[in-house]
Amino acid sequence: MRDLMNQVPVSDRLDRLVADSLNQLRAEQKRKRRQKLFAAAGGAAAVFACAFIFLNVNPALAVRLPVIGELFDKIEETISYKGDYSDHSNILLPEKEINKLEAGEIVDSPYVQISNGITVAVSEVTYSGQAVYLAMTIHNEAAFPESFYENSVSGEIGYQTLYLECPERNGGDSCLMRVEGCFKDEYTFIGILRHDTTGFIRGDGSGVSGINYFLKIDAIRGEGPEGEAAAIPRYEGEWNFKVHGELDMNQIRTVKVDAVGVDGFRIKGLIRTPYEIYAEVEAPEGRDAKRCFTVICDANGNRLPLQAETSENYSTYQRDVSKVSVFVCDYEEYMEKLEQGYSAVSDEKTYAQYLSGYALVSAEVTFEAE
Repeated sequence: MRDLMNQVPVSDRLDRLVADSLNQLRAEQKRKRRQKLFAAAGGAAAVFACAFIFLNVNPALAVRLPVIGELFDKIEETISYKGDYSDHSNILLPEKEINKLEAGEIVDSPYVQISNGITVAVSEVTYSGQAVYLAMTIHNEAAFPESFYENSVSGEIGYQTLYLECPERNGGDSCLMRVEGCFKDEYTFIGILRHDTTGFIRGDGSGVSGINYFLKIDAIRGEGPEGEAAAIPRYEGEWNFKVHGELDMNQIRTVKVDAVGVDGFRIKGLIRTPYEIYAEVEAPEGRDAKRCFTVICDANGNRLPLQAETSENYSTYQRDVSKVSVFVCDYEEYMEKLEQGYSAVSDEKTYAQYLSGYALVSAEVTFEAE
């Protein structure tokens, strides 16, 4: 049958019409797929729906909108490390400068830097003593390739990611720092960078009242198909920022605990900031503190979420932490058994009640009313 069909004469004009139709169909499918990806970026992306429509109508004006103000307020609830950052933020780019940038005017600011067609702007900062949080806009004059946002989006988690390639401070290999947020359009990514600074505040309540944070970016990378940072495409450049974050020590609550378990593991104290809570744990001599895992539960006995994948800071966002329970467990036992085993008893016990029978050391701590 196929041979017979091939023998049927078809005009060149019909061939061109078919080819044009197929190309138009592919373009339409690609456009719909791109719109779906942006829509899946979560609530933060919806805030910019009007701006995105405008940019589609006149994409040449995209370069005139490189910076968005009040980023903390717009996306602080959509990323994995949620927090009320807008309540404690230091504004680095005032509204007057942002208006100039949106109008296409040049602003002389150390917080707006352009390299190889990529604009990186840091508009807000907040510092908790446990971490630095930066509100960032990353804008590409030539538009980011589809692979940048196609692999980074997840309708389940509601945010997208970009990676900053930064040199190690000790001169070693470069490290990747993740920025969570969303693609406002093909040109612009907005997000929040979190960098852990655990240890700047000690359990006795003392600490630094501010921090000079240095951020040097050598390249900007996308997300890989398997959720890992991909080297292709990779935008190299030079972006160097010095950001000062103020810390209100009145917002920091510390409690000395000094609870010791039978194996010698010790919970020395707790530190609670406006965004997270952290337990200071000490291992006995000859034992590695990295072989234990700390879990903190809220006043209702429910496990708090980790504030970041590589940190044992726990998020306090919209949770009652007037009283908390702290459990230090054997790392392997927790990861291989306890974490998955709770589902079998979740109807009968809270997470705090469940862990109480397995912890190497535990403590219940009440924070006095302010």
